[in-house]
Order: sequence, then structure tokens, then C-alpha cells
Amino acid sequence: MVAIVGCGCLLGLPPGRAADLTITGANSCPTRLAQGPDGRLYVTDPIAGSVFIYDSSLAPIGEIHGADRPLGIAVDWQNRIFVGSASVRHIKIYSPEGDMLGVVAEGQVEMPNDMAFDLDGNLYVADSKLGHIAVFSTDLALVRTIGVGGTGDGELSFPSSVAIAYRLVPSSQPTGE
Repeated sequence: MVAIVGCGCLLGLPPGRAADLTITGANSCPTRLAQGPDGRLYVTDPIAGSVFIYDSSLAPIGEIHGADRPLGIAVDWQNRIFVGSASVRHIKIYSPEGDMLGVVAEGQVEMPNDMAFDLDGNLYVADSKLGHIAVFSTDLALVRTIGVGGTGDGELSFPSSVAIAYRLVPSSQPTGE
């Protein structure tokens, strides 16, 4: 499955299907997406103030309300949903049912614009205001930052996305790079 988000549309391209499938619904400005280990797709919409939830066939199945202009999103191996916001300085954690479990990174992030987990369970957060990638351990403690904000050589100006690359090793087990 390939999904593409952009203000005003969410496109899904299921495997083996030639035509694009446009997902309709309440999304006014789908911004970021993440897929959970259960196959669900989670899409943030800062205009609607919600996270929209789709099943693996891209049918809408739920919504997390009151997410304070959600931007970045990631789902861990326990299906916990991590949501960053343009208006609060922390990351909210939700259950798969949409119940808020708590917050992390209080005062350690300013604009968590995108997030991704590596295979070890570390959380990488692209913080657009601070101009770096924050790395949180499996117990969600800040362990380091990558980069520094700025516009010079080697500096990051408004990092807005982060992705973890995997490669197959001879044993066919995925490895993060």
C-alpha cells in the first residue's frame, strides 16, 4: 500500500490496483500519516484538529478528536499512537482506541512535525522550530539530538520530515540504518 497526503486529499494506491483511490471523509488538510503494526493508517489533520483512522483497505474506522493541531505521528509496536502538535510543546500518546494515555517530551520539543520509530523502538522526532532531530530511547527519555538549527552548511532549517531506512541483511532480517 502506498498512501499520499496533501492538503485537501488523501490518496491510497493498494497493491495490484492500477487506479488511484481517493479517500473521502472529513479530512480538510491531511498532513502526516503513519501505519501501525495492525495495518491501520493514521492521518493527522491540523485544520480539523483530529487524527483520522483507516483500516488496511482505507475505509474510515475512527477519529481521535481534540489533538491540538496535530502534525507528526508515529505508531509503536504496541500500537500506541504518538502525536505531535503545532500548538503544544510535548507529544501525546493515545491507545489504539483513541484514549489519551499521557504526554512525553514535555518542554523538550517545540514543533514535532514528523516522527518515526526505528527497529529498536527509539523515537526520532523532526522538530521544525528547534531545527533538529530529537532521539528518544525506548523508555522515552531524550538521549540525543541530531543537527542544529540554522541556514549555514550542515545546519537544518525547519526540518519537517524524518524516516528510518531499513535494509535486508543476508538472514532476511530487517536492520535499521
